[in-house]
Amino acid sequence: TVLYLHGGGFVAPIDPFHVRYAARLAAELGAHVVLPDYPLAPEHTWRDSHDAVVDLATRWARESPDGLVLAGDSAGGGFALAVAGALSDRGGPQPTHLLLHAPWGDLTTSTPETEAFALRDSWLFLGKLRAYALWWAGSVDELGRPEVSPALGDLAGLPPALVFCGPPDPLAPGCRLLARRAAEAGWPLDYVELPDLIHVFP
Repeated sequence: TVLYLHGGGFVAPIDPFHVRYAARLAAELGAHVVLPDYPLAPEHTWRDSHDAVVDLATRWARESPDGLVLAGDSAGGGFALAVAGALSDRGGPQPTHLLLHAPWGDLTTSTPETEAFALRDSWLFLGKLRAYALWWAGSVDELGRPEVSPALGDLAGLPPALVFCGPPDPLAPGCRLLARRAAEAGWPLDYVELPDLIHVFP
């Protein structure tokens, strides 16, 4: 089973692009792919979704005979990482792997290169990122929480991960930070960075 948290997940409903991608994953892998629908910002914050999605992941990890892969892209990739961290803290059934496409794991946007990268991108500009981050966090004080910015949390003990990113994506500095922190924590993470490709290029 693949539990896929879609990109734009904080603010945008599931769209045809993600349905097509999920269908291709299901066909190519012979897997059951689940696309959960959850409350969105700005009307809702992470608190309205986090525990419910963690409970859903726990259920699929327990019931799937071949195990559970947690996957996601962009905001959904960061959410998938946050869910993996919560599952690790709970100590129950765990996913076997993580698949993350340009995960937004640091909503503080504090990585120094983020601003320079954002200047080269006409879509994910810095003002948009900061607004979305604040909506999802609910307040400035919540931005650094592991449920909101999981790349800044405890990464030890997470399942093996595959991460894709492509500069000049403004999320690339955060993805590089995640790869560095994974190495420091001993978390098995394969990081694939290919230059001059769009956000969530796979």
